[in-house]
Amino acid sequence: YKHFLYSGIGIRIVSDIVLYSMAYLGIIEWESVTERCKEIHAYDFVAAIYKIGQKYLFPERYPEELVTIWETERVNEEALLQDILTVNQRIREEYPGVPLTLFGHSMGSLAVRAFASEHDDCMDLLIVCGSPSISNARPVGELIARIEGKIRGRRHKSKLLEAMSLGGYAKKFAKEGSPLAWLSTNKENVEKYEASELCGFTFTDDAFLALFGLMKKAYDIRHWNCTRPDLPVLFISGQYDPCMVNMRKFALAVKAMRRAGYNDVRGRVYKDMRHEILNETGKEKVWKDVVWYIRKKVQ
Repeated sequence: YKHFLYSGIGIRIVSDIVLYSMAYLGIIEWESVTERCKEIHAYDFVAAIYKIGQKYLFPERYPEELVTIWETERVNEEALLQDILTVNQRIREEYPGVPLTLFGHSMGSLAVRAFASEHDDCMDLLIVCGSPSISNARPVGELIARIEGKIRGRRHKSKLLEAMSLGGYAKKFAKEGSPLAWLSTNKENVEKYEASELCGFTFTDDAFLALFGLMKKAYDIRHWNCTRPDLPVLFISGQYDPCMVNMRKFALAVKAMRRAGYNDVRGRVYKDMRHEILNETGKEKVWKDVVWYIRKKVQ
């Protein structure tokens, strides 16, 4: 345990631990192991390692016995998705027969796809705006969030995860003098964002766990329940939005929806715009296109 604290832990180490445990599941004295972990206050740390193994590394063959042994409190994105379902049902009740468009921006774009993976019958059109591309570092981020949350509390604001998640975005526009320049080409927008108490705050470890969970669910097309293959889906993004990483990643996100079973999936990238395309210079073009698309697809 002390070696992890001083030298860190990588995916290879996590894989070795989980694979060893799976191979010798019936031989290891698990009661002694878990008791010892609790004595040195490492139980939650080790449980997080096994959670990574179960959820990301070996989901198809992870034994149920290990799930029971390393039972931990569940912190995930389900509450947020339940909120979307509740609001959706309320809208349907109050406005029966009115077509419903589900629109998600940024983290919300992950949320609406995660929601659609189980409830595509609750919408008539899906719009995915400013979506983050899939990240291979997501499992590592989840592990850090769980460890930090157990040690410092889940409402701890993680500067480490913020730097890992957004630091690369800021570097692309470092010469402009603001770490938030990646949001918009319009400096006034960036200044207003920086000055607002409602914007620019650091996520808690709990919020990062929800973010990583939404990303996993949004891109895990193997477990999508596509019941409406003709559902229209539109992806929109700014040309220089670092969330999409590059055009190839954007195209892969569009393709993933098609592979999930949807036939009518389109993508549109807006020249010279960054992340906040709904508030960018020239935003009227985006609004006009979105309204036109909705009217075309939803009668």
